[in-house]
Amino acid sequence: MTRIELRNVAKSYDDVKAIDDMSFTVEKGEIFAFLGPSGCGKTTALRLIAGVETPDSGEILIDGEPVAGGGVFIPPNRRNVGMVFQGYALFPHLRVKDNIAYGLTGFDREKSEKIVDNMLEFVGLEGLGDRYPHQLSGGQQQRVALARALAPCPVVILLDEPLSNLDADMRAQMRDEVLNILKKAHSTAILVTHDQAEAFSMADCVAVLNAGRTEQVGTPEEIYHFPSTRFVADFVGQADFIDGLVEKEGIETELGVFPNKAGLAEGSDVQLMIRPDDITFTVDDQGGAVVEGQEFRGSENIYTLSLASGKLVHSSRPSTLLVERGTRVSVTAAPAHIVAFSGDRVARPP
Repeated sequence: MTRIELRNVAKSYDDVKAIDDMSFTVEKGEIFAFLGPSGCGKTTALRLIAGVETPDSGEILIDGEPVAGGGVFIPPNRRNVGMVFQGYALFPHLRVKDNIAYGLTGFDREKSEKIVDNMLEFVGLEGLGDRYPHQLSGGQQQRVALARALAPCPVVILLDEPLSNLDADMRAQMRDEVLNILKKAHSTAILVTHDQAEAFSMADCVAVLNAGRTEQVGTPEEIYHFPSTRFVADFVGQADFIDGLVEKEGIETELGVFPNKAGLAEGSDVQLMIRPDDITFTVDDQGGAVVEGQEFRGSENIYTLSLASGKLVHSSRPSTLLVERGTRVSVTAAPAHIVAFSGDRVARPP
């Protein structure tokens, strides 16, 4: 069952297109993520779904019913949409249980109190209902915000950079906690983030946005392994592109010949995507590449290698492997997936 659908939605602010011809669907129980850099339109898309903004064109449907576009506009309070804000937006003068109860309009006091008690237990905050937000940790405040959004049983939960205010360790922990709560509640959710790890670990489906346009929609695995544009390839993980020529034997590059699995036309000039985990090297005085730099990342080292042509590529190696700058090496590439680009987009067969 489709919960959310956008059909050719556009939104501009003066001469700036914040959303340009956006279309996608979110199915019941699915966690959907908008991923992209600042200013790409992620939050605008969320605000359009919530009803805080009105589209210039196109349609938005919730549970199959139009809520915006085509002469229709349903206000936010009638869309049955829950919202978790970047700064949580908890009321500092209200206790935790009163913050959770805030959106429970239309319920009598006894029913409201029962729902709040259930939500406190559901998000693991039993016994904290009488505290005020400033008496809670950042992770606990996040759970209060999530409980408040879930309490009225909305059609969809919208989460706008919900973990951005947390430090790195707490952020990783809360990713798991928020995901567990959403899945346990069988919630449909749309998450806005610029963090690839957050989108990939939490979402069933990811839409990568760039300058208001949808570059690609797919599972995290599809987005990472089979990017449809060079922007997606670069944004969702470090990627290098090496020149290749399609020959009868395969795609010839200076790192070797790779299978032409896409059936590209012979004689085509392409650029082959290579990720750091596709490349290994060994120290070799006669090698055709040179180590130009090393970046320590804790569990791994990322080495910058200069090939014979002068092209720079990167290799992910264990953090215990230390190779000095200027060392000559032999390079081996074994891409898990062959993805060839023609210009900015994936090369297609004739």
